[in-house]
Amino acid sequence: MLTGCAHPGIDKIARSAQKHLGEKIHVILGGFHLCHSLKYTCVKMVELIRELKVEKVAPCHCAGETAIKLFQREYGNNFIQTGTGTVIQI
Repeated sequence: MLTGCAHPGIDKIARSAQKHLGEKIHVILGGFHLCHSLKYTCVKMVELIRELKVEKVAPCHCAGETAIKLFQREYGNNFIQTGTGTVIQI
């Protein structure tokens, strides 16, 4: 799943995508819109995305440092570091 800035909530977008497609989401790449969120909110979002059984995450754009670090810690090798010029093989 590729997102721009997830203003409605990355969890809500992912949940809606799963519902409409009837398939598991393997990767979420894009803006998670957590850059101005409290750490608690970021922790909760990591939990919600894990509950959806998303295999890999690549937060960027408006994800924010706190959320990026939390997702990186949670996802380990299934975290994709992104930025300008990053090439991701699909």
